[in-house]
Amino acid sequence: MNLYTKLQALASNGQHIRIGMIGAGKFGTMFLAQAPKLCGIHVVAICELDVSKATSNLAFIGWPQDQFSATSIDDAIKHHTSFITDDSQLIIDSPFIDIIVECTGNPLVAAAHALASFAAKKHVINATVEADAFCGPGLAASAREEGVIYSMAFGDQP
Repeated sequence: MNLYTKLQALASNGQHIRIGMIGAGKFGTMFLAQAPKLCGIHVVAICELDVSKATSNLAFIGWPQDQFSATSIDDAIKHHTSFITDDSQLIIDSPFIDIIVECTGNPLVAAAHALASFAAKKHVINATVEADAFCGPGLAASAREEGVIYSMAFGDQP
């Protein structure tokens, strides 16, 4: 059984992996362009320091405005939409988020997000390859200690 089959099974049961994404630049926007085509996931929250950049990028890739107009994480869960914020800790601390997708491209910030996510018992998919190159074994060890998964993103990442 492959990952897509597992996502289909989740969706058929009305379940979704709830994602909080940090960083809506190039890689994050590429992920968001694919996200609506993937069953079994729900991008609940998107963090970008420049919220207008996130909304502009979402409009550019064709997301309808009503898909990213949630006023809170709770609102996003209730209406199966996405909430945009500039507060990464809000996403990391939310009990409604299962996985953090780290896409900032800033290795020091990415490592800090990963460590905070592990402490909050969140799994992390890291698209900031430089953070993994710099301290990947330490991040993996920290994730194991917290009982969560640390993974790199598939695609152009090693």
